[in-house]
Amino acid sequence: MAIKTFDEVVVDMLSHVGVLFPDANLSEGTFNREVFVDSPANEIATAYSEISIAQAGQSIRDASGIQLDRLLANWALYRMPATKATGTIYFRMRNAPTSDINVPSGTRLSTPATAYLNSVEFVTTGTVIMYSDPVIVSRYWNPNDRVYAISCSIQAVKAGTSSNVGPRTITIPTGVVTVDYIMNLTATSGGMDQESDDNFRTRGLTILQGIGTGTLSNYKALVESYTGVNRAVVVDSEDRDMIRAKDGGGIDIWIDTTVLSEATDTYNYVSGIDHVFIYRPVLEIASVTVAGGAVYPGVNYNLTKDTDAFGRSMYSRDRIYWIVEPNPNAEIVIIYSYCSLVRSLQGTVMGDTNRCAGANIVIKKAYNAIINITMSVEVLPGYDTSVITTAVNIALSSFIASLDLGEDVQQSDIIAVAEGVVGVDSVAIPLTLFDVVREDSDGASDNADYILGVRQTDYTTGNLLMRRFDNPTVGSISVNVVGV
Repeated sequence: MAIKTFDEVVVDMLSHVGVLFPDANLSEGTFNREVFVDSPANEIATAYSEISIAQAGQSIRDASGIQLDRLLANWALYRMPATKATGTIYFRMRNAPTSDINVPSGTRLSTPATAYLNSVEFVTTGTVIMYSDPVIVSRYWNPNDRVYAISCSIQAVKAGTSSNVGPRTITIPTGVVTVDYIMNLTATSGGMDQESDDNFRTRGLTILQGIGTGTLSNYKALVESYTGVNRAVVVDSEDRDMIRAKDGGGIDIWIDTTVLSEATDTYNYVSGIDHVFIYRPVLEIASVTVAGGAVYPGVNYNLTKDTDAFGRSMYSRDRIYWIVEPNPNAEIVIIYSYCSLVRSLQGTVMGDTNRCAGANIVIKKAYNAIINITMSVEVLPGYDTSVITTAVNIALSSFIASLDLGEDVQQSDIIAVAEGVVGVDSVAIPLTLFDVVREDSDGASDNADYILGVRQTDYTTGNLLMRRFDNPTVGSISVNVVGV
């Protein structure tokens, strides 16, 4: 149906009424025009507008806003909500604590407000304790910064990309914190705005058009349609970075997600046997008690993550390794976090609806590849250097956060982003520091290669080379001003 505007309806009605009543005065402002033309034309045009809205609401390609939400909900497809950034905060003491320092879950922290930026609030997502016991306290010592420090996971209070903040920017304890100071050594990440109409429409059409779930692109679209999955990459047996099924038949789907759940394993210790966690992949251990008493990582036990073919999946053999063995039959209680989305998606892709016959599919959590940058920039006259360094830091953090899984980090792109900040004249080449630190099997980070030979740096171009299951993540970004 052709949709007509008010003016088009008026023209048609003037023509029609003029034929029926050729002597009628239908000039603008006359009684005849107002009663017999304009008034009904307004109602008809309104009806056309409502018909247009109803028509658009029946087409995924044309619908928008709430209409698009309602239309795709018929196929159980929902718009991805805004997500909150997560990260790690360090609580620091210049001297060894003389009493235990308890930082409860929900403690509020924030970035400072400036003339250009509002503060961004975060809360701790777990309770951490810095023990004063002389046997334990030495474990908190950071010889590089010469402080005693303990880390805790944090999450932004408000969702959106604005919750992705740079390293060393969360410095204000808005809650009660009995430490000398706080700091995030790496950027927060994972904050996303609500999915746009265009992205939601494209994702819905990709899934509903079929083309068979068994294709790699459609497995990617299926997995990325789930709330909590920021990005996904599909690796088959022919891919250079397949480590599980080199001989064919296997598909690994790596996901970038910040979704986690807490679990508790309780068991009685059997001498010489390491405990494999019930829920996997394990992210970190919150606490361990033996016969009701607390024990400590690095002293009594270590978390050992599986780095074999099924590592980072629900089939991994993540376990606790005892440095000091508990007494036989002692009750062990372990509270830990794991990636629950990996577990739920595994059931989805291997279910009868989505599974491709003959395909052995495993969902895995991507490794973080932490990008560290130190650069020197020249600033144009008249610009505040502190504002410029902050702006460059934010621009680089946003750029790295936008990279896809496995996407190489080009040095030329880093330079272009920095020089695109208003007030920056040039960037000194080569960059002072431009490297990647990959997450290791213990969940910490180091520069050691593991699993396969790591595609780390192209020393000809200086670019950082990512494996398909690497998630480029903002690490330390330092911007120095020269020539001022």
